[in-house]
Amino acid sequence: MANKIRQTLADKAQGFVQGITLPTFAQLMELEKKSCTLRIKQGDKIGQLYFHQGDLIDATCNGQNGGEAAYAIFSWKDVVIEMQPADHQRHHCITTKLSHLLLDALRQEDEKKTPQDEQTNDSVALDPCGPQPDTIPGNQPDTNTPTKEINIMTVQEKLKEFNQVEGFAGVGVFTPSGESLALLTSEAKGNMKEIGVLANNLLMTAQKATMEMGIGLGQLVHIESEHAHIFACCFNEGSDPLKSQPGKAHIHLVLVLSSDSGVGMAKLKIEKLTKVIAEDFRI
Repeated sequence: MANKIRQTLADKAQGFVQGITLPTFAQLMELEKKSCTLRIKQGDKIGQLYFHQGDLIDATCNGQNGGEAAYAIFSWKDVVIEMQPADHQRHHCITTKLSHLLLDALRQEDEKKTPQDEQTNDSVALDPCGPQPDTIPGNQPDTNTPTKEINIMTVQEKLKEFNQVEGFAGVGVFTPSGESLALLTSEAKGNMKEIGVLANNLLMTAQKATMEMGIGLGQLVHIESEHAHIFACCFNEGSDPLKSQPGKAHIHLVLVLSSDSGVGMAKLKIEKLTKVIAEDFRI
């Protein structure tokens, strides 16, 4: 009976959240093993995400349900999140892990871009295992605008300096929206993009929080976990702290270490190399 009372009291907790990205908040529900319903609102659109002990078990949105509804909801930006009691009658319709679902949602959003969007996107994906062309052209807004070519080998050589840090597992360069520009991995090869996207979300959330505190824009987030150290760093030449601007370099760098011994060196390398790497993405 005592357990039932605690469950009932916990289910009564409600509240509104705004100013934090939905993927980050969903990951917090997973981490805290929460059972609750998240009512997500963006303008006139409303959806629900159903969690049971941290697992996303179902979603509903505009007549859709399950994974299809979840993908639609996670594509929304600038949402208002309302935390409601758990729906204990909800069936377990989603079996995909939350982290994989978030990555799939991001991929689906990228695939919706038009060819014109792709031309104006300044991202360059570097695959160390794939073919390595000498250069990839950058933005080409019009024929009269000079373009800058991004030399893949130059970027990779700069990233390789992180190999000198003890415990190096991987490093990635990302846009503020979480798209990967460059990846260099060691033992964490299969997970670097996933880790980078999640760390990038945390960095954005931390930056918004520090701005609301009135202490300026946060530049570095250090996550210390049981098995790894993760650093997420921002370099932005523009005047807008949360968006990229033409002609201004704006990148996020994520570094993963598998041991404590390289933490000091890692911070020195980040401070030294982030600006240097950003120069290759100033288009």
